Amino acid sequence: MCNCSIQLLIDPADLQAIQATNRNIVVARSANNGQAPHVVWQSFAPGEDNTVAWAEDYAIYAANTPLKHGARILPTRAMPYPASPSGAYAFTADAQFHGPYASDRPLGSRQFCVHNEVPPSHYPALTFGVAQSAIINDVTSNIRPLSAQSIAAYEAAVFSPLNTVHVWLQAELFSGTVQTYLPEAVTSVNLGWLSHKQTLKYDATRDMFIPYSAVKRSFILSMPNVIWPGSVGDRQNRASRHAA
Repeated sequence: MCNCSIQLLIDPADLQAIQATNRNIVVARSANNGQAPHVVWQSFAPGEDNTVAWAEDYAIYAANTPLKHGARILPTRAMPYPASPSGAYAFTADAQFHGPYASDRPLGSRQFCVHNEVPPSHYPALTFGVAQSAIINDVTSNIRPLSAQSIAAYEAAVFSPLNTVHVWLQAELFSGTVQTYLPEAVTSVNLGWLSHKQTLKYDATRDMFIPYSAVKRSFILSMPNVIWPGSVGDRQNRASRHAA
């Protein structure tokens, strides 16, 4: 199990400029191989030293929210926290989750299966996903959606939360908001395979967060688990897409 965290540093002068534009720190997470849509997991007012930490405990939720860019997911029902990994859950017409049951399909240790058993006469499809709490600057946040997928009546889907974190600055963007695409100035951090922790610092020139070494007091412009526009990983991704 991964207890992960990201530290986000901002110099005082840069913080004043960010606050003047009413921008928040926005954090989204990836699920199901990073496929869109993404969901804004956390959005909070910045300080000079910000830490977001989480453990791999998840809830499963249901909502009647269309998966359109900018729509805000308001879960109508959620499982008790945490849900059981490798378990299958059924969401029924009484708007209740039931389970966990043994899944009829193979599931990994960090996967959840949801069966939508609500008749199409009620709803042709509903939105489901996993949700999670976080500790932001030593304060525990509410459990909030971090993924979303539409499941038609009598169909099922598997959710695979990833410890890939997307960080950027934006005004008036709230937790639970659907993002069918990510902004240009976004930094993506893959945690759990090289390290469970990552420090980033805001670079006003690039208007984004960049890997930072507190020991060397300098930005780290090449890290295999961090991608931002113009980084080595970003150029490699663009090259592989072009070759394909």
